[in-house]
This record gives sequence, structure tokens and C-alpha cells, in this order.
Amino acid sequence: MSRALPYHPEIHSRGRPGGVTVALFCVLLSAVSFAAWAVPRPGNDMAVIVSPWASRPDALLAIIRAGGQPTAAGRWSFIAFAGDGDDDFVSHLYASGAWLVIDAGGLTGCRSPISGV
Repeated sequence: MSRALPYHPEIHSRGRPGGVTVALFCVLLSAVSFAAWAVPRPGNDMAVIVSPWASRPDALLAIIRAGGQPTAAGRWSFIAFAGDGDDDFVSHLYASGAWLVIDAGGLTGCRSPISGV
């Protein structure tokens, strides 16, 4: 018959990451993966996302103020799509009020079905 070893918290807590550590690692890994996937690629359209409570023209105006050309409106008022601009276009978009600028390749479902742009 085997004897149970006494429980020592200092032994059991060492060597294994805690739940918070694992969760933080997963969040960090997800953020890095998303950032690598979402970087606008030259020649592709970009999705320009402004504040969610913005009115319809705000996303389009951010593109125009940055010197770009809107290619489509978004399904929601805070998303618009722009063609590839010059090298500083993304930084100009952020300066014009964009919260996030990502590659539009995987966001075709976010385009407005009746986009008049």
C-alpha cells in the first residue's frame, strides 16, 4: 500500500505556471499573431476603423483627410475601406482619427452591400 505524500504549497506552486500567467501568455500570443496578420500589405485595400459611435462619414473623412481614396463604405458606420496610398498613408490615417488600420483581405463581409462610394 502506498502512502500519500504531504502537501507542500511551496513545492507545488514552483515549476508550473499559474492560470494568470498562462492567460497572459495566450493574450500576448494572440495579439502578436493578429498584429502580424492584420498589417496592411502594399497593393491591398485597407480597412479603416474609427470610434464605434462615429457617424457615417467619419471613417470616410479620415481617409480623405489622410490623402487617400475611399474604395468602399463599411457595413457599419465606423468602418470604411481605402486603396493603398503612399508610404506615410497609414500614419496619416491615424493622425486623421483612425483607431485601427488593418489589411482588408479578410474583412470582405464588413463591406456595405450597397456601398455608394
